[in-house]
Amino acid sequence: MDSWEEKEKAVEKLKSIGFTHIHPEENGRIFLSNIKDTKQGDVHIHLVKKDSQDYKEKLLFRNLLRKDKDEAQKYQELKYKYIKEAKGDRNKYNKLKELYIEELLKEYR
Repeated sequence: MDSWEEKEKAVEKLKSIGFTHIHPEENGRIFLSNIKDTKQGDVHIHLVKKDSQDYKEKLLFRNLLRKDKDEAQKYQELKYKYIKEAKGDRNKYNKLKELYIEELLKEYR
């Protein structure tokens, strides 16, 4: 978002299309997800202020995966591995992913 003044409007729009799990603003972001009854899983969105550090890092990570198909495949495989390792503990799963992402981004900062 260009500014946080847009956050309530953005959240309301996302609610209207099925994003029901919403974490309040924390650490400069709002996290939303929808719960899907498919094997593909939930969709997660992080609303952040444009040009913030979080914004820049998320775009860098996304662009790295788009550019490097092998790295994207590795990330997908690691996510499945982390799901098994975490045994339903979302915090552990997220921590494992964050460690991988942080190490990868260090190479490109």
